[in-house]
Amino acid sequence: MVELEFVGSLQKTVAKRKATVPLEAEIALSDLLADLEQRYGIRLSRAAHEGARGLSCLVLVNGREVSALQGPGTRVKPGDKVVFVPVVHGG
Repeated sequence: MVELEFVGSLQKTVAKRKATVPLEAEIALSDLLADLEQRYGIRLSRAAHEGARGLSCLVLVNGREVSALQGPGTRVKPGDKVVFVPVVHGG
């Protein structure tokens, strides 16, 4: 299993703060995001591809932002925790 956490407005969008996804083997984060987009009807893949460059969501795997890892190629394995944090900014 992979533990998921949705923070702030994403929690309202997916109607839950925490969830789990069954996972038997290591996969790329991009594959996990594609699955979550289907499950919850939300767009998360841009966040992993572009990191913290003004997008609406940061993705952390085990407490590390994915742009500091391998971006969408970051490997996610059973037991990992993936957190989605919306980025709010204005001008």
